[in-house]
Amino acid sequence: MASEKVNGEWKYTNRLARETSPYLLQHAHNPVDWHPWGEAAFAKARDEGKLIFLSIGYSTCYWCHVMEREVFEYPELAAVMNEKFVCVKVDREERPDVDEVYMMATQLLTGSGGWPMSVFLTPPPLNSVVSNEKASHGASNSNRWLDDDGSGYGLKPIFAGTYFGAKSGHGRPGFGEVMEAINEAWMNRREEVLGSAVKITGAVRMNLESKGEEGPLDVGMAEKAREVLLKSYDEVHGGFGRGEGPKFPQPVNLMFLMAMEGNRGGKDAKIQEAIKHTLDRMARGGMYDQVGGGFHRYSVDGQWLVPHFEKMLYDNGQLLRAYAKAYELSDDDNNKKEYARVMRETVGYLLREMKDSGGTFYSAQDAEVDGKEGENYVWTESQVREAMMVAGEGEEMVRFALEMYGLDRGSNFRDPHDPKAKPVNVLFLPTDLDEVAFKHGLDGYEVAVEKWARVNDVLKEARDERKQPRLDDKVIVSWNGLAIKGLADAGRVLNDTEMIDAAAVAAGEILEKMMKDDGGLVRTMREGVVKGEGQLEDYAMLIRGLLAVHRTGHADGSRLVESAEVLAGYVQEHFAVKGGGYFNVKDVSESGEDLLVRIRSATDGAMPSGNSEMVLGLLDLYRVTGEKGYAKRAVKDLRSWSEGLDRYGVGMLGMCEALVRAEQELPETQRRRLELDVVVKSNQNNELVEKKVIWDVRQPKGTSGLVWEIVLKIAEGYHVNVHDVTSSSSNEVGGAGAMLVPTDIWIAEDEEMGWGMQTRYPEGVTRTFAFSNEAVEVYEGEVVIGVKLVREGGNDGGNLPKIVLQYQVCSDDHCLAPVKEKIELK
Repeated sequence: MASEKVNGEWKYTNRLARETSPYLLQHAHNPVDWHPWGEAAFAKARDEGKLIFLSIGYSTCYWCHVMEREVFEYPELAAVMNEKFVCVKVDREERPDVDEVYMMATQLLTGSGGWPMSVFLTPPPLNSVVSNEKASHGASNSNRWLDDDGSGYGLKPIFAGTYFGAKSGHGRPGFGEVMEAINEAWMNRREEVLGSAVKITGAVRMNLESKGEEGPLDVGMAEKAREVLLKSYDEVHGGFGRGEGPKFPQPVNLMFLMAMEGNRGGKDAKIQEAIKHTLDRMARGGMYDQVGGGFHRYSVDGQWLVPHFEKMLYDNGQLLRAYAKAYELSDDDNNKKEYARVMRETVGYLLREMKDSGGTFYSAQDAEVDGKEGENYVWTESQVREAMMVAGEGEEMVRFALEMYGLDRGSNFRDPHDPKAKPVNVLFLPTDLDEVAFKHGLDGYEVAVEKWARVNDVLKEARDERKQPRLDDKVIVSWNGLAIKGLADAGRVLNDTEMIDAAAVAAGEILEKMMKDDGGLVRTMREGVVKGEGQLEDYAMLIRGLLAVHRTGHADGSRLVESAEVLAGYVQEHFAVKGGGYFNVKDVSESGEDLLVRIRSATDGAMPSGNSEMVLGLLDLYRVTGEKGYAKRAVKDLRSWSEGLDRYGVGMLGMCEALVRAEQELPETQRRRLELDVVVKSNQNNELVEKKVIWDVRQPKGTSGLVWEIVLKIAEGYHVNVHDVTSSSSNEVGGAGAMLVPTDIWIAEDEEMGWGMQTRYPEGVTRTFAFSNEAVEVYEGEVVIGVKLVREGGNDGGNLPKIVLQYQVCSDDHCLAPVKEKIELK
């Protein structure tokens, strides 16, 4: 291999050797003349008129390692790369903003994405000039790359893909062929290439550059997202998405469903099933490290059986808070025991293997050992038997271990990348512990867990003797924020001070070492060296982590709330969009000047979006401090995503969670600004969660035919407007009648054909309120409205039309947003 030492010295060393990122350092001794993302690379490309080859990945990425071995370590291919292109490496975890821009380009060009990401870019504009002083500090003239008129270059993507091998195969060209074709087009058909680059860039900007305009919100948006999400629920294996896989844990989905279930009252059987089934099957599958605790990245199949073996801090932090929330909501003792076990084992893994000496947490562990995926984690029957016997366990204990982990059923995994690999086993639980206990004559769940723990102790000790996967030991603020919140939530529901203390220590370390004097954050830290500007997700996720520690009652709580408020203020000053929401990076006068587009996004992926976490953080701050400014800004931000929530709420479930919480937690003055429907039915009955109005539909006793009564029961201290608001007050501009929405009923749109309707509204009572000097008529207490459907010409029956009930709830000093309920008549 080219990346080897000769006589104790590296044969090749490039600029990446001066970096701190483990991923970049992995490539520091490739024969490729790699540059880090920055001014030096841009200047070289501009001055030499070369395209940039941008390679983006991360240290625990399996296929990144494969492409390095097959392409970047070979001098022949490296020579072409160095001659024809300026080669740039980016750690996506250091620069998620750069990654998101070019991932969008890759998805637009290929229909899919992934890592390693391989993108060819135009050089910066030929007329951009950067002073030596600025270049030496990595700074530059604001917006120098944006070049919107299309006349120059500007770091625009012209071709993109993911993994390429050295040679062509399986329908993919080899990387040498790709380079030859790209360079030929650049040298001989430059205008055509630039025209294509401008179009691609326009499409990227259209998808990522959302400015946001305030609009009304309706909790029906969250209801619609719930319905769409549950349609993808896998009733057989749990999780979301059916088929052969891969299947991801998607904690954002679970947190949204639990917000719907826990914060809005009532019980939804489908939500409860989806949550419980998914959490159970994930914990029993091979995606969960049965021996060492903690979750792998995802399952390559649809059954949670065979994982992609890397472990990421952000997954484990999020899943901790998901299991903690499920524990909090559950009233089933068996469920709570299982959730507690998973939390304790996952926390044990984090504190044992992912915590640095200061108390913060590392980023990830690799999927492979010596080029073999999952080598550390898989077992054969003989290996399990040997480990148990060496530990002095008898044959009965061996049988217990083999049956519990399914090794008596044959092998379930063979490394697909190694044709010589032998069949092995990923450990999983084919049956639950109650069944295992019964089969082995054990006295219940607790005894089975105790015996299981002994098996795991033995296997973990044996596994620790193996060569271990590589560790990405950089500290990322946002990922630590997720871990801090997960630890704090788990510690709070389990009343475990060790977990809470670990969260508090990590929070304190980040505030001390990664928070600047002006209240801003850096992005990463490794071996005490900090690097990079904090991005929106760093602020938002750390704020939520700090407030989660405060919620536990920890002694540092007050100090952490103060820090959270400082961070929130910094976000408002440097990231906020005037119309609501936030950019993912600071304004371009300070950073982000090397990006094609300044992203404003609320789409969730493996992690929730920075925008949704920021709104949830503002709601957390309002709950802790009672400061109305946080409530007002949360409302403004939510309203700025109105169109997206309405059209694609299932892709923005973090923001949907924020919408549900806002509907429940904010004061009525702010909820009125949201223009939310005030009353929301539970899924099991017509009792309204807000209990300001309960409505019902009935047919009067002793009647037959198409006659109904709509009954409204109005809570004490509230009223609804009468049907004829104009007769009870002035309807002139500024008069009370001009401001009020009447109680009204009509046949739903598109269902009127062949139907007419007669209604009978009761008389109201006269009242005078603070919002008007005039007396107005209102409905109070119980109101009965008569409805009669009439068949019109040619109507010979068929389905009854739905009707719409409209009303507006008011108190003595203000009115809330009007409500429209669609009612099915039977």
